[in-house]
Amino acid sequence: MITPKETIQFVEEYSYFYSSENKYNEKGREIKQYIDKKHKKLGKNVKLGTSVKDVEDIATNSVFPIAGFDTPCQEICWKHIAWKAGRLEFDAKGGLLKEYEKDSDYHVSSDGRYAWDGCNGYGNPIELINEYLNSINSVCERVSSDLLKDNNKVYEQLKKAYKEILNLQKQNNEQTVKYFGPVYILTLIYFLSKGKFPIYDKYAHKAAKALFFNANPKDVTVETSLDKNDMDKVLTLYCEYCWLLTQLFTSYSITREQDQALWVYGHSKEKFPVSDNMDNEKRMFDF
Repeated sequence: MITPKETIQFVEEYSYFYSSENKYNEKGREIKQYIDKKHKKLGKNVKLGTSVKDVEDIATNSVFPIAGFDTPCQEICWKHIAWKAGRLEFDAKGGLLKEYEKDSDYHVSSDGRYAWDGCNGYGNPIELINEYLNSINSVCERVSSDLLKDNNKVYEQLKKAYKEILNLQKQNNEQTVKYFGPVYILTLIYFLSKGKFPIYDKYAHKAAKALFFNANPKDVTVETSLDKNDMDKVLTLYCEYCWLLTQLFTSYSITREQDQALWVYGHSKEKFPVSDNMDNEKRMFDF
């Protein structure tokens, strides 16, 4: 398994590729030769990520500083959903309020800098999303408080929060909010726990498995396309990911840089060089 020293190196090298802004030097010129060299060295088979700082801040700055939810919980929730779906628009000048003032499908932040078209990552409009966000707004402080409590029974803690968020999507036991899968529910748990519980992503999960077992990410699989109503399957997968993070980083409450490095590495077709040791097997089988 990867050593603590190698973990630091891994995070520094791979998190670099998460942001498209890292393609440029201090004068704004693209440093293609350096990027190509880094790509070759790290064995990374995909282009740089497309995220920029102002969009990426949604996953950090709107999570940790909130005390009493000064910004309406509803707005922060849709920003996180839009960010996770890769559909969060940004305008530094705040012109989105005017641009979408006549489009009822759009959610626009109060400062006019962020907007979302109400669709998931596949471009499907999430049905009844406005009603769902209103419902979340009514429970977010209580769910957040429960998630932040010290609790040795993490699975039960997560299950309670997941069930409450999921049940808000139902009327008379019938599913009403469609195209809103389990990953988005887990994203809301990340936000409501103020970063205590990690964001879930299948590529990050693949990367964590690959690092733990000293394997190539392209040879690692994780289950996908889970039904959000199959709560135990979803949370078993999520808790496995949390456990792997604890083995790699000593805690499942990882930093954004660690999460970004995992996301990038999960797309790689080449293995990060780690020490050849058997610590992971001892941990797995020494009961």
